[in-house]
Amino acid sequence: MTVSTAPLTRRAQPVRHAAAAALLLVLLAGCGGGASATGDPTLTGQALAGEAPVPDALVLALDITGRPAGEARTGSDGRFSLVLPPGTYSVTAEAGAGTLGLPAPEVVVVEAGADPAPVVLRYAMLREIPAELSE
Repeated sequence: MTVSTAPLTRRAQPVRHAAAAALLLVLLAGCGGGASATGDPTLTGQALAGEAPVPDALVLALDITGRPAGEARTGSDGRFSLVLPPGTYSVTAEAGAGTLGLPAPEVVVVEAGADPAPVVLRYAMLREIPAELSE
């Protein structure tokens, strides 16, 4: 067997360039607009009490029939992300530490092929009780 070390001929170069371009397209397709591995859009957002993040809150997405469609926990920065198929959802969260009540639900419309705008779930803040009232 003879191995040639001669440079590629002009005829072989377009094939090499086409193969490289095809590989690049395959790699870029896997990096598309935030879609998940399932191809469904990703809803992102943040839970806040005033301007402070609410960590470890359970965020729920309910479909139009009221059934759970997805859930996520907020991180230490109050941020969350949920992969949801196209549809209309009511997004809210459970009571968080140092918060009063529940945030108002946000209605989110998820369309195929595009991530919806981020949502902010706002909690009321608990005020500290003065020491003289807590006794």
